[in-house]
Amino acid sequence: MAGSSAGVRRMLILVGVRKIPAMKTLSAMRASADSVVVVGDSETGELPVRKAVEVAGDMPVGVRLRKGAPLAEVVSGSGCDFILCDADGPADVLALEGVGCFVEVAPGVESSSLRAIGALGVEAVLLSTGSLDVGALAVVIECRRVCTATGRPLVLQIGQPISAAQVSILWRAGVGALFIDAADGTNLLTSARAAVDAASYKLRQPVHDTSVSIGAHVASLNGSSPEEDEDGDEEDGGDDDE
Repeated sequence: MAGSSAGVRRMLILVGVRKIPAMKTLSAMRASADSVVVVGDSETGELPVRKAVEVAGDMPVGVRLRKGAPLAEVVSGSGCDFILCDADGPADVLALEGVGCFVEVAPGVESSSLRAIGALGVEAVLLSTGSLDVGALAVVIECRRVCTATGRPLVLQIGQPISAAQVSILWRAGVGALFIDAADGTNLLTSARAAVDAASYKLRQPVHDTSVSIGAHVASLNGSSPEEDEDGDEEDGGDDDE
């Protein structure tokens, strides 16, 4: 879930479309997004997946599966790369070959359910912030919890402007991509691209890391002290000399 350009990792941007965009909007999407997600046509309810794949060019295309939508009709011959659905989606999505599965969850989902989602081998998890403030610490904590519990790449849906500093913090929390619905225009999309490009992508702490850092003191949660580790290293070195 991390883009790569000259070895530089950065956050990706997924844009949701409800109908085939006008040329001006399409140009803005191609310049700012890394992937297109077909949410559906707001007027007819149909999913113009084949057309979306054509106009998306080289960008990966996903489909946000509406409740009750026949999976076969969406996937068959459409050329889409992944399916996005919630827990009410069809179980058959896990059996698709060559088509990824993104599972959408709401904030507060039990950790046991998140672990089960990760164990099923889905490609990524989408966390919807809803009315939550994307700049609040609670969102960062929830992102880290979901990422840790599932062990899968995390996509965060946002509906408000985001700063470069917030992108950097969310990256550290495990967010690999942002999902933005373009139904209200492309202003949020273009501003998010600017924030993503300006963000600092420092090395993430491993999801299953067991160390704690408080000030200048670093201690391991396994109970050993730094002094004990040093003693162990010396003993190992002595064995090597012998």
